[in-house]
Amino acid sequence: MKVFKLAKAITSACDGNPKIFKKINKAASDAIATTGNSATKSVVNPAYYQAINGIKVPKVAKEVIEQSRLYRQQNFIPSSQRILDGFKDGGSNARYLDDGSVVDSAREVIVVDRTKDSQLCSIISDFKTKIKDIDTDEELPSEFTQNYIFNRFAKKSLSASEIIEYPDGMEKYLGEILENGTPTCRHLALLYKILGDDIGLETDLVRGMATIGRKTERHAWVKIAEDGCTALSDPTNNIMTGYLEDVADSAFGEVYCRYVMPDGLPFD
Repeated sequence: MKVFKLAKAITSACDGNPKIFKKINKAASDAIATTGNSATKSVVNPAYYQAINGIKVPKVAKEVIEQSRLYRQQNFIPSSQRILDGFKDGGSNARYLDDGSVVDSAREVIVVDRTKDSQLCSIISDFKTKIKDIDTDEELPSEFTQNYIFNRFAKKSLSASEIIEYPDGMEKYLGEILENGTPTCRHLALLYKILGDDIGLETDLVRGMATIGRKTERHAWVKIAEDGCTALSDPTNNIMTGYLEDVADSAFGEVYCRYVMPDGLPFD
């Protein structure tokens, strides 16, 4: 039956929590026995499910909402914080309500959830497999991570004949956007942060403005610390250098970072 297939599919996702879904399965069995087909309706409507079975659907953790708000307010997530499952990025104008929903987003809402996003799980697994084979005397982990993201995703977007855009406010898993959409700097920098965290690389996620040559525009990148050195990695353009400036009264309405590329520096 559909309810059992759904529970099985969810528990098979990486890092899933089978205990929650075993409990749901049992309650669904009881509901099917007593209410007929109405139990299948509860699977797609958590409020209905809770009403007939007395189970509280897990709410978005407060820490996840606060991390989403932190990025909205400070345009920055430090290396000391891993990106949590449930994290959302709806852009610099979005607001995150206490129930985990996002309003006022002027673009699609990126959702990070390793427990449900099988495509993101596959990307992480592939990356970890390949980085094991690198010669760190020839290529640092930070360089490998940048090249991996640029070659697999950024190049695809740069050469795309058609840009795939999602409606403003629509929630989409990061993995789906990376694999099936046209990822931009906000998606690629977020992925770098996730991969960097997983391999123990000190990675700060940063959003601000970037100046390359005479062009300045909104951008997202990461700041990394490795072997006692600090660098900026911009996987969208496959560059790792430049310097930061703190600028007040920005396009974001707050103090923000601007990353500036030295004049004459070539980039891909």
